[in-house]
Amino acid sequence: MLDGAPATSDIFEGIDTTWTRFPGGAEIAALADTAIAQFKADDLAANIPALLILRAKLAGLPTDPVVADKRAQLDRILQTCLGLTVETTVPAAEAVPDEKLSLRHTAAVRSGVPVRWIAVRYPVARTEQKVGVALAPASPSPAKPRRPCPPARP
Repeated sequence: MLDGAPATSDIFEGIDTTWTRFPGGAEIAALADTAIAQFKADDLAANIPALLILRAKLAGLPTDPVVADKRAQLDRILQTCLGLTVETTVPAAEAVPDEKLSLRHTAAVRSGVPVRWIAVRYPVARTEQKVGVALAPASPSPAKPRRPCPPARP
């Protein structure tokens, strides 16, 4: 130990690990507690409005690794509650640098909540392809953009 009193019950004793350590975090904590208390496991789509309010509040927080992780976790929860599935397939397992790939992206939603598929993002190429499709329940919507395979890397 370098400084301070020794921990008596927990290694994180005295360290604030709650949402209140972020500006606006107290409201997020209250919204999260309410969403958890009122969560309907038998009707996942009913949870969407409260989760979207929570997501909007999270979007207003400053950039921080903990906040980014919580946003990603909330996005996965929203995806599950929506019954949203996204799949990308290619006709061949191999490609060479700069070869055009015919990617087939498919998105489907099982809930009755309106969902709009805005775009497909390509993080490696730092681009996105606009889609602009309203997803209907139990009706997969395809998109077939052609993307170049990234150039060879040393």
